[in-house]
Amino acid sequence: AVEAGRVRLVGHPTSKLADTPYMRLERLAQTDDPDEYVVRGDGTRLVTCDHEEVRSFNMVRGVGLGLSVPCVVALDAGGSRPCDTALDYHFVCANSNDCVGYTTKLVGRNAFSSIYREEGDYDEVPFMLHTRSYAYTPEAKLASLDAFGERVVGVMFYQKLAPKNRSCTFRVEGAGFGASEFATVPGGELGVYLLQSAYTTSSTKVYVTVPGAQRTLKKECGILQPFITTGAPTEFRFGQDNQCGSYSLCYETGYLPAGTLVEVEAAHDMLQGRCNFSLSTLVNYTAAAAPQPVETDSFLPPLNTTALGLVASRAVFLPSFEQDLATVNVFVANLTAVYLTVRQTGWDCRSRTCAPDAIKVGSASYTSTDDGYSLANAVTLGSCGGNTSFREGRGQYGQCDVLQACQQRPSHPRLANASASSEQPFTGFITTTVNNLVLREAAIPFVVPDYCTVFGGNLYAQASAETPVPFPLALGAEEMRPLIAVSSLALRAADATSVAVRLLGNATASLRIAPLFSIGPFGESFRLVLVADPAAPASSALSARRTDINPNVTFACVGDHLTASQVKCVLPIPPRANWASVRVMQSDFGTNQVNVDVRSITGRTHTTLSRKCGSTESFRGVAGLKATCDKFFTCFESFIDQASAGPTATGNDVDDFRTLELTVPNTVQPQGCIMAFEALVEFKER
Repeated sequence: AVEAGRVRLVGHPTSKLADTPYMRLERLAQTDDPDEYVVRGDGTRLVTCDHEEVRSFNMVRGVGLGLSVPCVVALDAGGSRPCDTALDYHFVCANSNDCVGYTTKLVGRNAFSSIYREEGDYDEVPFMLHTRSYAYTPEAKLASLDAFGERVVGVMFYQKLAPKNRSCTFRVEGAGFGASEFATVPGGELGVYLLQSAYTTSSTKVYVTVPGAQRTLKKECGILQPFITTGAPTEFRFGQDNQCGSYSLCYETGYLPAGTLVEVEAAHDMLQGRCNFSLSTLVNYTAAAAPQPVETDSFLPPLNTTALGLVASRAVFLPSFEQDLATVNVFVANLTAVYLTVRQTGWDCRSRTCAPDAIKVGSASYTSTDDGYSLANAVTLGSCGGNTSFREGRGQYGQCDVLQACQQRPSHPRLANASASSEQPFTGFITTTVNNLVLREAAIPFVVPDYCTVFGGNLYAQASAETPVPFPLALGAEEMRPLIAVSSLALRAADATSVAVRLLGNATASLRIAPLFSIGPFGESFRLVLVADPAAPASSALSARRTDINPNVTFACVGDHLTASQVKCVLPIPPRANWASVRVMQSDFGTNQVNVDVRSITGRTHTTLSRKCGSTESFRGVAGLKATCDKFFTCFESFIDQASAGPTATGNDVDDFRTLELTVPNTVQPQGCIMAFEALVEFKER
């Protein structure tokens, strides 16, 4: 062992599922990382994949140059002891993310000992444990070995290799039941079990790749990410260390079609502890002999949304679960398909009683009544959560990066008074109703990120070919799209589109101008008009044409659903406009605030043209309200002298006021209104 080579830590003997038979099947790849194993779908199989070495060590003749630190072994009964042997040093270094290697001395047993004689002519004793630097001094470059002690005939440096991920890949083989993706097998079940070697400080992820679909993260286990339990007292809900005889269930699913890859990937810094293996995986798969109709809890492969044309998306998010039943409304235009995926934060109900259909996604129309505006003709497109499964299987718990679909396939949104087979593009609202009681009763660890304790997900959409903006109210997660608001009085003389064209002057040839719906306080009505540039649908067409806009114009900022921590609406100030007012719907301003800032071309604000309203700040002497959808309170009203913004930082040009900006937090929720945020901003030339 004195020549250059490589060694590895084998660990201490343990019993591994002593009473459970297991079988290692054909190894398909001869690589160390990953290994691939076959899981055959012709009965029950328990397939294992083990990684014995945490890290390999390069063994060289020489002395490590890294910082020397004490070597201490922790005792099972508590406390610690100094390292006594080279094996102690090897074990401690292998199980420390800070250690880079260790040095040992070869001490002769008498004055005539030599490393070139038989191995029993010297003893290997520990010398130094190193951190920080992987460098070493070769023994050949040492002037003498005398400095290392009497009868030292050699020095060895065990240099730890850089950490790497360890993974196990299992490929499902069998008859290939279910040429249709919606076929399944009764009793079909796959479970991934992980040895509890070092899961208080590390985690392992499970990926599934179904033929023809994307590689999808299905589950993460370890640290604060829980394992699956049934309530038995001997089960570990959270990861453990050094439980070398215990395997915990990390992921389970139903039938998998032939060719599916199940990849189990450990973090690069995962340690081995006192077990024989760092990553040890058991995959238990049972499949029946013939396909059967789909069952409620059946596995269906994740869909490739891009390949299906679902290229537009918006995040959906509720920043708290204050309301027992909360609704997210998202306005869409000319959609042909919609698909909702949900973050798996607290939807696992196997060990508790949950209501069914905790999440429902549907479509509805926007209508005006004597009492204001409301949604009508609602249709449920899909349901999931609670005791209802997702497309990919049962709901999960604490999986912040895993999303599962609420529908088995993309749905064509429609209205209750329309034919179920109607293929007409849909314009209206996609609604998502969330039973927050299911989340509130889940034992979600308090140290996980805030977004992992509440409802969140993605809404994917496919629009008709001529629609550049399937989500007309949003320019992105952090910005609302400015709209033109045409009063009911102006509509007596012309339609909303004609009025909008007149307000924009002659700059409309390349624009898409389309009426949407109406908003306004009690006794008033404003028809909203979309102005978009098909060549730049993610930009504000109004801001790009500021100099053409009539100074006497009313804009609207409408946030159907606010997801980013701060969402803004940037309105262009027409060149000749010198007065502005801002009125805000009282959806949720008893405890929240809206900021109004008039900004110059360089983004500077002016103290007299900035205002905060809501919470502790009044709306011009009136306190902000909650769930009062028919009241719009004035927050800002002022003359704007565009030439008074002052010089730019260079002092060369007048820094005119160019934009009026509204900013609201995502804690502003609809509170029974259809929209979370509505504001009417009027400019005038006086």
